[in-house]
Amino acid sequence: MNLAPYWRGGPWNGRSLSGTPDLSTRVKSNRADFNNEAGLFNYSFVSNKQGTYITFHLRNTSVFSSLVLEPTGIVKRVTWREDSQDWALFWLEPDDSCDVYANCGSYSMCNFNNAIKCSCLPGFEPLSPHDWRTRCVEKRKFQCGKGAGEGFLKMANVKIPDAIGTHVYTNLSLKECEMECLRSCNCSGYASLDINNEGQGCLAWYGELNDMQQYTDEGQDFYLRVEAGELAAYAKNSSKSSKATNWMVRVIILFAIALLLLFVSIYLHSRKKRARKGKKS
Repeated sequence: MNLAPYWRGGPWNGRSLSGTPDLSTRVKSNRADFNNEAGLFNYSFVSNKQGTYITFHLRNTSVFSSLVLEPTGIVKRVTWREDSQDWALFWLEPDDSCDVYANCGSYSMCNFNNAIKCSCLPGFEPLSPHDWRTRCVEKRKFQCGKGAGEGFLKMANVKIPDAIGTHVYTNLSLKECEMECLRSCNCSGYASLDINNEGQGCLAWYGELNDMQQYTDEGQDFYLRVEAGELAAYAKNSSKSSKATNWMVRVIILFAIALLLLFVSIYLHSRKKRARKGKKS
């Protein structure tokens, strides 16, 4: 029997399960967006001595909805449509190859929008250069942590790693969590426990990082522990990117000014032309 996970929803981050962006409780234009789970359900996260769980109930009790777990491991929600008299697919996971658990191996990131979907995290390289789906390994080995000058890279809009091997710090700020992580040789990174309240509570990872995914505008921030060289390379690339952006902004502004001057010139020339015609007549 294969007991390996097939799909992971991720830990609760204050709005949704971090690996299931469609459960986000966002609203659009001050009205619930009924194209996603947020408009259909109210979600509540409960953690106490009796247990830890999520509850949800329909906002509109006239809607019929069913959550289905198929034998293949796919979980989906369907809603009943009166107009067509059938069940319509509302949401399903896994939705693509990057949603499949650990599709890219340890210390790697899966991005479905890239031609090569798997890439190693900063500071890591593939164990086998011919197989990017195998686990990634450290470029440099350190006796403790990431060596002198180490720090953290902010990885935005990601599905944070599998929470197995994490420690929950409910009373620490993100800055305090960073310091706590640096105290341990085995801490790999950390993330906010509640993205609605970035200043309080965090998760810290001790050991391997598995099942990470890059989103476009969903997910949350993950702070990856890296060596000084990776921090310097990131700062250099950010500087180049910033300079390129500034250059493009200047070009666009100059082009807009030139276009405006051209229109003004054409308008003034046209007025002079009409004035001359008026004098002749």
